[in-house]
Amino acid sequence: RDKLESIFSFLLNNAIKYTNKGSIEFGFEIKGAFVEFYVKDTGIGIPKDRQEAVFESFIQADIEDVNANQGAGLGLAIAKEYLNMMNGKIWVESEIDKGTTFYFNLPK
Repeated sequence: RDKLESIFSFLLNNAIKYTNKGSIEFGFEIKGAFVEFYVKDTGIGIPKDRQEAVFESFIQADIEDVNANQGAGLGLAIAKEYLNMMNGKIWVESEIDKGTTFYFNLPK
C-alpha cells in the first residue's frame, strides 16, 4: 500500500508541477490479470527523445520550464523500482504542448 501511494504521489506531483492550465486526471482499468493505472495531464509534455530517460536516477526531461529544476529527479526512478519489485511496469506517452500520460500496471 505504501509503495502504491508513493507512486501516485510522484506522478501526481509531476503532473501538478508541469500543468499550469488545463486538467489532471487519474484512474484505473482492469486489463486481464493486471490493474492498469494512469495519471494524465494537459501540461507541457515530454520530448520523444527524453521519454525513456525520465525513469533514470537524477535525470529530468531537459525541458525548457522553470519547474524543471525543482526536485532531485528521483521520483520516477523510484516508482519504476517499486513497480519492478511488485512485478509491474511503468511507461509514458507524451506530446509536446499537449500533455503526458503515465501508465503503470500491477498484477491483480
